[in-house]
Amino acid sequence: TKTEKNKTLEEVVNHHQKMEAIGTLAGGIAHDFNNILNYMMTYGEILEYELKNNKFAQNNLKEIMSGIQRASDLVSQIMLFSRKTQNKKQSVKFVLILKETLTLVKATFSKNIKIIKQIKDTELFVEADPTKIYQIIINIYTNAFHAMIPNGGTMTVSLRKIYLKESNNINLNQGNYLLFSVEDTGCGMEKEVLNRVFEPFFTTKPIGSGNGMGMSIVHGIIKEIKGEITIESEKNKGTKISVYLPLANKNKDIIKEKKQRNKANLNFKILFIDDEEKICKSTTSLLNKNGFLAEYENSSKKAFQRIKQNKNNYNLIITDLNMPEINGYELCKKIRKITNVPIIAVTGFFSSNNAFTSFDSVLFKPYSETELIELISKFI
Repeated sequence: TKTEKNKTLEEVVNHHQKMEAIGTLAGGIAHDFNNILNYMMTYGEILEYELKNNKFAQNNLKEIMSGIQRASDLVSQIMLFSRKTQNKKQSVKFVLILKETLTLVKATFSKNIKIIKQIKDTELFVEADPTKIYQIIINIYTNAFHAMIPNGGTMTVSLRKIYLKESNNINLNQGNYLLFSVEDTGCGMEKEVLNRVFEPFFTTKPIGSGNGMGMSIVHGIIKEIKGEITIESEKNKGTKISVYLPLANKNKDIIKEKKQRNKANLNFKILFIDDEEKICKSTTSLLNKNGFLAEYENSSKKAFQRIKQNKNNYNLIITDLNMPEINGYELCKKIRKITNVPIIAVTGFFSSNNAFTSFDSVLFKPYSETELIELISKFI
């Protein structure tokens, strides 16, 4: 009935508004956390170098750096959920990753779980980061697997092309889509659980068995690709998860050739700009240790005045984007009016790749010494 359709539409709208709000919050937290992790990682790497002959200190530092890396990985998961993460899109043949992951889960799933394949279309391509497609598939498989423990059951995996009309109930534009679905005969979900399944850190598993990020990450990746995910489930009657992704052209990946540059120039002057003084000090210390002539400014306003007074003084400028007074985007525009010095944008939080067209390159927080030096070497 019309009333039921309106109610369903209202639930969809409310759900999307809630997920957008949680995504914004998650992205904001991740941004601040990335700043903290960044100078912890940088100072850790400086200590590793300074204490390279102290075996006891090296062993302890190794554990500290391992913890920082784990925290960094968790932030990356939060960024995926909030859809504020680096995008390495290319034309991906979906069936290849689907088959690869099926081979993997067959080796790990219990023998009492039967897998049925219903692959109707194999030449389906999507424009996405292949590692994220892998994450989508593995997370959905894993959920189906856990739903069928310990009794076992059947997991049906299907892949086909579908055309959605303008008046579809999936909240997508008219056009051709890839439809990937996984149906299990497991325990199913109650409506209360189903309504919260995409929330980060929400899980029905025992403590220590999962962090509740799996489906929230899946949701974030799919929305980033301009797709949609739907879940049908009923307690004790199983679950069906359907993923709709817009089809892409069968374009081959274009790999850009890296320019060979002279890395022996020790008179290379760098100005590093960030409103967090701890990040400024740790990063410039790291740069100076690597033979560069690095200075910092923790005020974007003062940084611009410094550049304006001597516009030919620096070989490279590295600037954070999220700063008070003058943000990184505006600072770049102002610098571009007076000099063509290369600029690297540093960020841990963003919403669009188009935002970076003004910069020569982008460095994502938290960054390692290797990532930082390798990127700088491209401008020497």
